Amino acid sequence: MPLDVSLLRCARFLRSGEPTLDQLFADPIVRQLMHRDGIAEVATRRLLQQMAAARAPTVAHTTARPLHLK
Repeated sequence: MPLDVSLLRCARFLRSGEPTLDQLFADPIVRQLMHRDGIAEVATRRLLQQMAAARAPTVAHTTARPLHLK
């Protein structure tokens, strides 16, 4: 019995941990679902970049000296 291509794709993701965004967006099933739902890859990537930037520590926060209490 031949292996299903999607099963092989799933096994590859499980072996390497979580799939990358490039891997997700390259998956035909994901692309079909996004198309059906009217979700654009570019808009999704932009949203994720904005979320990552909002969560990133600010420069002032990372360069501030620790507070020493006596």
